Amino acid sequence: STFKQGSLADALKLANDNNVSNITADNSIRSANNQVRSAKAQWYPNLTASAGQSIQQGDRLGQSNNIISIASKWAYNTSLNSAMTVYDGGKTRADVRTQQANVAVAQANEVNTEFSVSLQVKQAYNAVLAAKESEGAARAQLATAQLQLQTSIAKVNAGAANVSDSLQSVVQVGNAQ
Repeated sequence: STFKQGSLADALKLANDNNVSNITADNSIRSANNQVRSAKAQWYPNLTASAGQSIQQGDRLGQSNNIISIASKWAYNTSLNSAMTVYDGGKTRADVRTQQANVAVAQANEVNTEFSVSLQVKQAYNAVLAAKESEGAARAQLATAQLQLQTSIAKVNAGAANVSDSLQSVVQVGNAQ
């Protein structure tokens, strides 16, 4: 399989969409916004409703220690209660401001996380580019060393150079490899 290099923009998009830190930061903002809504809900009245039913059956002991039968009848009860805070000394307003500040903190953390992830992606991307350039330079150095080795072997065979020249070329090929 061949390696296809993507663009830096694609790498940044993938990292921002899939990095756990980015997802967590985004969820923190959503949670902080929900806390603001919850704090604002303290201004609204509370309404509580309940309903119940019961039945009594069997016998009971009367005042003169005689057994009295109980007529089975259903009993029902319902209630509806409402409560509203009229004055809380500014607590609700302070709670809302606190939660809004928490939203701002979560948004700042998200920006910080996105920049941190982007920096890491850019550093890794540039490291790959540098490694590819280094590999290309090493291949060119190896090709040059092999050409010099062939030339020195031909000179030794022709009697125009001594064996130490070809041995030096062999060392250069080994270093390049």
